[in-house]
Amino acid sequence: MNEAAEEHHLMHVLIKELFQLTPTQATFQAKFKVLGEVVQHHIKEEEGEMFPRAQQKQIDWEGLYEQAHLRREHLLAKAVA
Repeated sequence: MNEAAEEHHLMHVLIKELFQLTPTQATFQAKFKVLGEVVQHHIKEEEGEMFPRAQQKQIDWEGLYEQAHLRREHLLAKAVA
């Protein structure tokens, strides 16, 4: 989980940096490629390791969905403000 959290953090950092660049800048393409690689690696780990483990646990999926939905709404409202 710690590695997954760090991957999420790295993705957010790279996205923020990409917004500060233009596609014609040399570092844009390099950062974009690294972001794609990190995302693909992260998805592979989630689908291959984390999700199968989570499915074996007794998790309140509806409650988790509700929490995620509320968090999303909060973040969207914050972004608009």
